[in-house]
Amino acid sequence: MKNTGKLEIFVLAAAILIGAWLVARAATGIAAYGDSETHNTAEIAGAVVRLEATVNEMIQAEEPEVMDQKKVRKYLGISEQNLTELIHGSDFPYIKIRGDYLFPKSAVDEWLHDRAKGRSSLLQY
Repeated sequence: MKNTGKLEIFVLAAAILIGAWLVARAATGIAAYGDSETHNTAEIAGAVVRLEATVNEMIQAEEPEVMDQKKVRKYLGISEQNLTELIHGSDFPYIKIRGDYLFPKSAVDEWLHDRAKGRSSLLQY
């Protein structure tokens, strides 16, 4: 009877050890899965932040549809005097509203494109 008790204790101890080993192994697998999910989530969040920053930069970089004199001079890289000569001496596109000159960007781009094709030279102005 004494041997039977020792055997039962041994089997019980072995079962506890095997159970503990299985639980530890499962916990390690769960932790590894959690880490990979956390890592993937962090990567996705980082990508979203970078994408948002890129979109904001693109929006800010867009030229307005209509430019004032200062913006069109900067856009073309010309002086105030050169712009005045373009306005009064050529077919340079502009709109005059209450004494202010406004320049539609699409019309300015088309004007530049026409000049680049050789119909006229920017150096004339």
